[in-house]
Amino acid sequence: MSIIINNKLPVLVLSGHTIALGVVRSLGSNGVPVYLVSYDKKDMAQKSRYLIGSFVLPHPEKNTEDFIAGLLKIGEQIGRAIIFPADDPTLVTLSQNLESLKTKFIVPTPDWSIIKKVINKDITYSIAEEVDVPIPKTFLLDKTVTVSSDLIKDFRFPCLIKPVQSHTYYDVFKTKMAVVNNITELELNFNECKKYNIDVTVQEIIVGETCQGLNFNSLFYNGKIKQGFTAYKVRMTDSDYGIPVVVRSREMIKELWEYSEKLLGKIGYEGYSCIEYKFDKRDGLYKLLEVNGRYNRSSLLSVKTGINFPWIQYNYLVNNKDFIHRDYKKNYYYVDEFKDIQVNIKSVLTGKQNIIKFLKPYFSKNVLAIFSVKDPNPFIKHVLDAIKLLFKF
Repeated sequence: MSIIINNKLPVLVLSGHTIALGVVRSLGSNGVPVYLVSYDKKDMAQKSRYLIGSFVLPHPEKNTEDFIAGLLKIGEQIGRAIIFPADDPTLVTLSQNLESLKTKFIVPTPDWSIIKKVINKDITYSIAEEVDVPIPKTFLLDKTVTVSSDLIKDFRFPCLIKPVQSHTYYDVFKTKMAVVNNITELELNFNECKKYNIDVTVQEIIVGETCQGLNFNSLFYNGKIKQGFTAYKVRMTDSDYGIPVVVRSREMIKELWEYSEKLLGKIGYEGYSCIEYKFDKRDGLYKLLEVNGRYNRSSLLSVKTGINFPWIQYNYLVNNKDFIHRDYKKNYYYVDEFKDIQVNIKSVLTGKQNIIKFLKPYFSKNVLAIFSVKDPNPFIKHVLDAIKLLFKF
């Protein structure tokens, strides 16, 4: 028996940082009863006014058994609910434990046989090549190999050390990838990754402006993309290789729709995904960078422009309500205000970055990642946590 509020089945959102906050607000603002499972004390989504309850569990990958047991216990308390993972650790853990979780919950996450094709980039790239989706030149560095010039003779420096599984690499190095400028740097980075048992690839750099990097968000069911949304990256945390901190909605790009539909169909994926591409001006092709099999950081941008993906997916799952593609507003900004200011304020103050250009997203039609007049407490918590970190409280 579920705890039904507003005649709506509840949702359980897993993890409590930026992505989770977006999902909580997207559903809670439509009257959906939302619970949160957090495993990090810095998570701010647990303070959202749109929650009707929250729980704290151990890390899903470091203590999987207790995490799953905790979820099942929550299921006994709140009854049947839909689970939405809001980061890669919870996505992986859900996909590997579907059989037990489906006794208590509706879990739209595909099983591990599908998710591993999304999480492991070497598999993703292999599938992309099968269906003629362009990819950057990529080479898997097996742990048994010795780095040499002959091994990567087809690559030019600088190039990227890119993890097979992004979230495990980020947990250790606090960055998404590394730029290496010569064979010595490549060997040093590769050896560091081997220490932590992290599989990596070497990948060519697609030279181009940040705005040539794009997100294609979609809901994919029954072999077809039902709803699509496109945005381009304006600013990142680390040049072109970090986390997007400013993103802008733009018109639909036919190639991205076609590539994504072929790729998701071949993978066997169903549900929401954010697929990242970059335009390569050398050959005029959009190249696949990665597939995210869960909601992404800037998902509130599509909501702001008229496409509330979590709400659409909720209605599809609960009410069996099909949907048709809708248009959305263009040239709206998503701004991750904390990360953007943290990363870019120095270059603005020193004159390296134009202040008018920097401020433009803040004074245009936008949605902020954390601050909301209607839901201020997550912002307050994030500020207090930042102060504590600064003064080592």
